[in-house]
Amino acid sequence: MSAAQQEHSTAANQSLPARTSVGRGSLVWIAASVVAVTIAHAAGALFGLDAGAAVWAHEPLHALAESTGAVIGLAVAVAVLLTHKLGFAPGRSIPLAYGLITMSVLDLLHAASHVGEQFVWLHTLATIGGGAMFAIVLLPDRVVTRRNWPGFICCALVVFGVATTFVPSWAPSMLSDGQFTSAAVALNLCGGALFLVAAMRLFMLYRTTGVEDDLLFAVHSASFGGAAVMFRQSTLWNFEWWWWHGLRFAAYLLAAGFAILTVRRMVGALHRHRQDLQSAYDDAFQQASENHRMLEGLRNALDEHALFSMTNTQGKITDVNEGFCKLSGYSRDELIGQDHRVINSGYHPRQFFAEIWRTITSGQPWRGEICNQAKDGTLYWVDSTIIPQFSADGAISGYTSLRFDITSRKQMQGKLRKAQLELAEQQDRFTRAINGSTDGLWDRDLIIGTEWYSDQFKALLGYSEDTFEQLEPSAEAWACLLHPDDRERVLRHADDAIAGRCRYDIEYRLRTTYGTYRWFRARGSRLADDNGRATRFSGSLTDIHELKLIQAELESRNKSLVDARERLELAIDGTNDGIWDWRDVQDDAEWWSPRFYSLLGYADGEIPSTLSTFKSLLHPDDVQPTLDAVKVAFDGGAPFDVTYRLRTKTGEYRWFRGRAKVFHDEGGDPRRMAGSLCDVHDLREAEAQLEVLNRDLLAKNEELERFVYSASHDLKSPIVTIVGFASLVKNELGSGDIGELVNHINRIERAAMRMRQHVDDLLELSRVGRERNDPKVVDLAVEFDAIIENHEVEIARQNAIVLCELETSELVCDPAHIRQILNNLVGNALKYGCSNDSSRVVVGARPSERGLTEIFVDDEGPGVDERHATRIFDLFQKLDKSGTGTGVGLAIVARIAQHYGGRAWVESNIAGGASFRVTLGCPMNESDVICAQDGALR
Repeated sequence: MSAAQQEHSTAANQSLPARTSVGRGSLVWIAASVVAVTIAHAAGALFGLDAGAAVWAHEPLHALAESTGAVIGLAVAVAVLLTHKLGFAPGRSIPLAYGLITMSVLDLLHAASHVGEQFVWLHTLATIGGGAMFAIVLLPDRVVTRRNWPGFICCALVVFGVATTFVPSWAPSMLSDGQFTSAAVALNLCGGALFLVAAMRLFMLYRTTGVEDDLLFAVHSASFGGAAVMFRQSTLWNFEWWWWHGLRFAAYLLAAGFAILTVRRMVGALHRHRQDLQSAYDDAFQQASENHRMLEGLRNALDEHALFSMTNTQGKITDVNEGFCKLSGYSRDELIGQDHRVINSGYHPRQFFAEIWRTITSGQPWRGEICNQAKDGTLYWVDSTIIPQFSADGAISGYTSLRFDITSRKQMQGKLRKAQLELAEQQDRFTRAINGSTDGLWDRDLIIGTEWYSDQFKALLGYSEDTFEQLEPSAEAWACLLHPDDRERVLRHADDAIAGRCRYDIEYRLRTTYGTYRWFRARGSRLADDNGRATRFSGSLTDIHELKLIQAELESRNKSLVDARERLELAIDGTNDGIWDWRDVQDDAEWWSPRFYSLLGYADGEIPSTLSTFKSLLHPDDVQPTLDAVKVAFDGGAPFDVTYRLRTKTGEYRWFRGRAKVFHDEGGDPRRMAGSLCDVHDLREAEAQLEVLNRDLLAKNEELERFVYSASHDLKSPIVTIVGFASLVKNELGSGDIGELVNHINRIERAAMRMRQHVDDLLELSRVGRERNDPKVVDLAVEFDAIIENHEVEIARQNAIVLCELETSELVCDPAHIRQILNNLVGNALKYGCSNDSSRVVVGARPSERGLTEIFVDDEGPGVDERHATRIFDLFQKLDKSGTGTGVGLAIVARIAQHYGGRAWVESNIAGGASFRVTLGCPMNESDVICAQDGALR
């Protein structure tokens, strides 16, 4: 039996009901058969005493009875082999089927022969051959089913019987003076004995297993055995001759009854099996539909807020989304096969694109801002990220680009720069153009009422993971954050968008965690079912607070240039800046305004207003750059506009911005210098905090990009598998051909489990550092024992030896984090580090540097190439592409280590094997983890 057949038989036995008891109808048939056989034997023995001398020669009737029984026997044999193939019959039924085939074929030859030596010989060979095949049931099942040797014996006996018809001398003498020879009698008695022994064995098997087929074949075999025993007391055409022929015909009829009962049971079981498969198909199809709707929601959000394209290794476009076509003005057909020069605006030099190509062809991602040209000639700006895609052998197979439209932000920056040129003296508050942050994403399930918000959504409102969860996020909680003046308008607009009456695009104010309100722009779309009922509501949130302020400021400034100049003069009189005047650049004396002194914490005139005093207040690192800027201004170069630190009266240094104008005499030499001093310390501190937030946003954007990549690739593959095989199941159910249904259902289940494992691993990774559990004193010995017990089956299968070495027995942390680390590292060691029997895996803990605790897992496997020693801890990185893992386990270990102020790494031992190590300390807050991640990247 092939491996595929064994798998099919096993699946059938698991899905169809086992026959462990005899049905009522079968009991009646068996009881009637036993009584009939017993009466037939007794009657034949009794009647033979009186009618033994009666002789009736009739070859046609004899040929009809033998050939009819033989045809029945062949049909029953085919039914037995078929039921065994489908898993309805045990392995010991194989020799019984081949025994019936042997007897039936030889009996057909016997029926076609004329009375004589060959006539008796073919019947005798059928009896001894059939008895021998039936007696094979005395052997163990594993011997019978190991190979198809009973079939070879059957073929050999049939071939030998056919050969003796052509070479009669090969067969022993069967008749002498019209009577059976001793050889004929002996061979028939031997065959009958084998039949009777087989009958007893089958009856004992029935007593042990309760399988009704064994009892039926026991009665069948006993009938053949009784007929063979009666051969010795018969002669050609006498009463006993016809009687045992009748017994053999009855045995064939009994076998036919067995076949009918078996087919009825098989049809019933297949009907129940079909119902089970239909139920499984319905469940799988429902799950696949739900997953498809979820992916459609994500794709709609991506089409709404981002531009997506894919190119081959030559840079030719192979795929674009609707957002790309909409913004560029080109159709999909116009873009496919072209390169990105079709939207080149000419704004950037050729070296700009050469550097992009050099970066991505080296296998590194590229991110930056690009100015493109639409089909109608208009220019637009995008924030673009280009990521190389790799094939299974590590070669670059193409490139994926994700872009965000930032044209409005660029246009606003241009307007701001124009305003700065017109109002050069008043641009201290608008020195930088405001960069819009990445949008926050949200999704609402309208059926079950659940809400999901991205980390960036929470950050836009100033919330951390824990503080946001305390709000118990819901549609009602979100409504409470709306500004009272906006609430009714926004809720009405949301209801209209969910009902499909309008597109969701609205601006409103939300209260942040600091108690203040900020302006946001919300855009979204709904997902509806086949009946038009909205099931999901998804979209994005963009911070437009600074944009609102700039718009208001520009409207105010653009009213009148004359009024702006007049307000400028008033602003100078009432400015908050300190004013200074260096009347003679050849002298040390200067003049400082009272505000200049107060900015430094001094009273008016409390310290000398001289150049020497100013130099002494400068931070040592800022003295030379400031003097160099003065010299450049004296030489007529760039105007003096420098940011530096000054020491205040309290002794601390604060950041200030100094701007000044140099006045020259008629000879062009510097004569006088006057300017202002502005306190920008808070601004510099805010910039530093903004830099930290930007790093956080970048890290989270990269994680979101990897998640989108996983959802569009790793989740798409099992869904395609599920939909494909579900369609095959549906087609086969419709056609009635269900031979491959079990295999298709198994493939669907494996694909669904693979998708579920991928989603569970991503969720587990997202929880690290966000689920706040109180640290506890963890007994490492107890945790190690628990992990070893959890992997007990895998350890036994690998025949591995797991040892524990504890130099440190306790650790203060979240117990769940220790279990995650040990479960992933020990599981990897057992899966990839046990290259031979009795491989050793050492798990332990010991003190490490900086008061940390080191957890280590050593194995004796092939080790890890140094080139991949760092990469394997990145998300979705798998060295073994054929493995069943998702590439998330080691990323979880690394993130837990960062959460506790430590790190994770791997070392390859000289003698072979790998050593995975993790250092842990005290739990860190989220900002510390961000800094640690940034430090690791640098």
